[in-house]
Amino acid sequence: RLPLQTMAYYPDGRQEQLIKHLGMHESVDFLHAMAYDQPRQHSTFTFATTVAANVQRSELPPAKVTLGLPFYARNIANGEWRTYHDVLADIEANADDPSIIGDQFQGWY
Repeated sequence: RLPLQTMAYYPDGRQEQLIKHLGMHESVDFLHAMAYDQPRQHSTFTFATTVAANVQRSELPPAKVTLGLPFYARNIANGEWRTYHDVLADIEANADDPSIIGDQFQGWY
């Protein structure tokens, strides 16, 4: 058996239509919809449902599409990113003062 062939794409509704129109979905085993890094929101349930609806409208085979989730946090105010490990380590380091945690992590998603 050949190795899996996959493709990641930005799920904006247009890309799904293009993938379907060009038949690109027929050449890969999976399509990874990168459902994150949204302006001022990073990754939301609302965007995930929009991505699923775009896949349905495009008539791409749903069994081939995966929903990409971020494994990092992004500050929506300045775009900085951090691993969740780093975010949790900072929370644990400041566990005795919840006000620091609230101020320090305002805007991280």
